[in-house]
Amino acid sequence: MDVAIYDHRHRAAWDDVVARAPRGPVFHRHEFLGYHPDGRFDWHHLVFGNPGTPFAVLPGAVAVDGGRRTLRSTAGASVGGPASSSEPGVRDWLEWVDALVDHARGAGLGAIELALAPAFWVERPDDALEFALRVRGFASSAELGHCVDLPRPDGRDIIAALPAAGRRRARRALAAGLELASATSPGELREFHAMLCANKELHDARPAHTGEEIIELCERLGERLQVWIALERGVIVAGVYAIAVNAHVVYTQYIADLPARRELDATRFVLLSLIARLRRGPVRYLDLGSSVVPPAEKLSLARFKESLGAFAYERRRWRLVLADQVSVQTEPVR
Repeated sequence: MDVAIYDHRHRAAWDDVVARAPRGPVFHRHEFLGYHPDGRFDWHHLVFGNPGTPFAVLPGAVAVDGGRRTLRSTAGASVGGPASSSEPGVRDWLEWVDALVDHARGAGLGAIELALAPAFWVERPDDALEFALRVRGFASSAELGHCVDLPRPDGRDIIAALPAAGRRRARRALAAGLELASATSPGELREFHAMLCANKELHDARPAHTGEEIIELCERLGERLQVWIALERGVIVAGVYAIAVNAHVVYTQYIADLPARRELDATRFVLLSLIARLRRGPVRYLDLGSSVVPPAEKLSLARFKESLGAFAYERRRWRLVLADQVSVQTEPVR
């Protein structure tokens, strides 16, 4: 399988593959990737197969990791890995993995890292790619995420659909007199970002995006990206940054509240209100993102999401160190 490093001549073919690919969420689109300023990443996007009608495309960048030049997909996004508009089988994915590894070796890279979309992000889950990666020597690491399955309206209100342990707090949050709105102005988005920074600082962390980048992403992605906020007498007290990654999944990359008004339980209010809205439309899942990382010492975030009726899933990152590669199947694909 031929491999080409992406340039502007591949743009139309790339966009066509991503638009039709089950594994092609919004993070693979150039209108998303293009918000990063020049020089932030050493981009190394790849096109596999016929450049005019590719088998697959792979967003990525080269970074030095542990002394090795690593091809990382994704860089600058939550999810990477390949997008293919065909319906590949295990043979196709084995050939793709072999082509990726051969390209990496030829480019002098020391490792490959892929962050794949969770299985439920696609309408018809298929683990052939994961199998091909494992057979070719990739190892996976995992963290725990949580997701709400959005049932169609069945006569029950949103509280009745929750686990019994979460209903009392849900009633209290929904009765707190808060107002749900969508942050659309630059001022509102900057206020949300300042609140998000305050939340992150409590954990010695910071958001991946600046306030100006969030504003730009909202402009680039339009209705695909919504920042839902809870207002208390016009003041933002909580917010959820939610991006429609494809037709049936909305992903909450950021969830934050105003530390001084935490007793309002305003993030619960925003998420319950968003769940109620999404239940009336075509979206199937609200992905609440990462909850627990090994060694699983802090479970409060997981318990909060479970109180909203979320189920747990593993978020997997696949890695191959080329110098130490061990393949279960050493024969080439025939």
